[in-house]
Amino acid sequence: EELFHDANLAWLIADLNQQSIKETWEGNKRVIELRTRQQLELPVWQDIVEFYQSRPANSSPESLVTVVTNTRLDQELIDSTLGAVIGCAIPQSLLHKPT
Repeated sequence: EELFHDANLAWLIADLNQQSIKETWEGNKRVIELRTRQQLELPVWQDIVEFYQSRPANSSPESLVTVVTNTRLDQELIDSTLGAVIGCAIPQSLLHKPT
């Protein structure tokens, strides 16, 4: 949405990346699961034109939910990087203890 200034294109981006994302339906909501730092294929102009010509009726931004999952390592890296900035302690699992 930030790149294209069009929330409707989330459906197109999800369609373009069906092979690399997890998708489920909860009622009439399309739920897309992404991983942190996951690379996504983005649409080109022709993709956007074709999407708007054949856009499904239920493809509104309100019926698409995006969930971004992260691993424990991702969270620890975020914590250690931002910890110093916001005054949090570094997680013990990242500290090297000499034996």
